[in-house]
Amino acid sequence: MSFISAQTSIDFNSEGTMPSWNVLAQSLYSNPKMVSVAHWFARVFIAEQPHRARSSSIFTTQQRWLLAHLAASLYCLEATGRGGRLSLQTYVKAAVEHRVASRNTARDFFLEIMKYDFSSSEAEIPYSAEMALTEVPAHPSQRTRENMQVWYELHLTGLDMIDGKNRIAVFEQDPLRYMMIMQPLITDALLTCPQVRMPGRAYALFSWVDEGGLLMDRLIGAIDPSAGFSEKTIPIDVVSVAELARGLNLSRVHAARVIRRAEDMGAVGWTGSRGRSKMWVSRELREEYIHFQALKMVIVDHALSMAVS
Repeated sequence: MSFISAQTSIDFNSEGTMPSWNVLAQSLYSNPKMVSVAHWFARVFIAEQPHRARSSSIFTTQQRWLLAHLAASLYCLEATGRGGRLSLQTYVKAAVEHRVASRNTARDFFLEIMKYDFSSSEAEIPYSAEMALTEVPAHPSQRTRENMQVWYELHLTGLDMIDGKNRIAVFEQDPLRYMMIMQPLITDALLTCPQVRMPGRAYALFSWVDEGGLLMDRLIGAIDPSAGFSEKTIPIDVVSVAELARGLNLSRVHAARVIRRAEDMGAVGWTGSRGRSKMWVSRELREEYIHFQALKMVIVDHALSMAVS
């Protein structure tokens, strides 16, 4: 199953085909402004977390993040008459087809987000297991639509910060219409891009464990954006795991477990005594984080260009 039915006429190379997402991301990654934008992302993600604790819980792992994008895409396709349907059967089938999750995992996730983040299309009431079994379609709640819009605006603003264009103004002329067009395109790219599905080892260590992404955001956000890449480690103004976990929706024990694994890998560490000196972040983790943000940004940029064409 593919969510993309249209073809684009931009970003073609000399062979008449569009470069891979990784090639496009590498080009953006090489832009000197990309470092500060990626660090800005990390700080914004952390700042937004207390205000969007429920929605943030949907994205506690990369698998759940992809599953959430899948649900949004099926809804957008149905709402715009391009096929698709957001029901339990179609959702589980799509998740298995794209090898995002097993049938049981997809089913459990579907019921979770339908209960808290989507409503029945027949009434503004929380979705239930009974509705799912009878294949009643669903749509995002107002809160979910608002959270989706914030995600789009963040990435479009980041792109504008790099090249000075005004994508965000275009998008905000009619956010709902643009999201309906862009979401299936974005989901298709996320699900088919090898570098999204299999990120670098340091990034993956955080992104595939519960709340690991927030820990990674906090680590990257604590780096001075002006720090160069000549050294293998970059000191940050964080001393303890407790300091890292403060204000996040995860226990100190879980945070310590994740950081210990990252420490064993060489992704993080302490400049002196563990827990009594400044921590450091590896160049590898920082580079992989920036590259992953670049991947998302070129995918969103391409989807907007398709939506306005």
